[in-house]
Amino acid sequence: MSYQNNRFFSKEEAFSMAGSLFTMWPHNNALTWFWQAFRALERHGLTYYENDKEEKAVRERIMILAIIYYEYCQQSGFNTSPSFKEWPSELVQELKNDLSDEVQKTITEVHNVLKLQWGNIKQLAAECWVNCYVGDTGLYFTSTERYKLINELLDKGDDNPIDYKKGLNWLENDYSDFPNYKGINS
Repeated sequence: MSYQNNRFFSKEEAFSMAGSLFTMWPHNNALTWFWQAFRALERHGLTYYENDKEEKAVRERIMILAIIYYEYCQQSGFNTSPSFKEWPSELVQELKNDLSDEVQKTITEVHNVLKLQWGNIKQLAAECWVNCYVGDTGLYFTSTERYKLINELLDKGDDNPIDYKKGLNWLENDYSDFPNYKGINS
């Protein structure tokens, strides 16, 4: 590859890559979550590269975003929705082959950026839940309605839907246990 000095992974490159990974819901609503997460990586300098090795690291971070989101769907139970589309085994194998030996470290790095993006782990879980809920139901919310739904999730505590609590528990405790990810290692 040839480089024009230093560069950032472009929006076009990011969406091209994400388009083949964030395929779990009809109408591609998972790409909304992806774009927010990718912008967080940008703000932390994690989409910048100067050589092939660094570009591969940026691509791995995008794969990790997809894997984290997909695993959230698995852990929260949204994967049981008739609307949910499982990743084909070929894609799972391709992802596994493309991940570096430093995948645990990269997952932690990306997870920490996501927590910063959304302020805390509960907010991240609420954002994931609402995005999955939209994918599951096909409903769309105005930004005001979305904000209200997220705040309801954050305020309810133990009265939240079980799928929210499961997803939150995974994000709080087990996200870094890559060998036990249901979606990619089963």
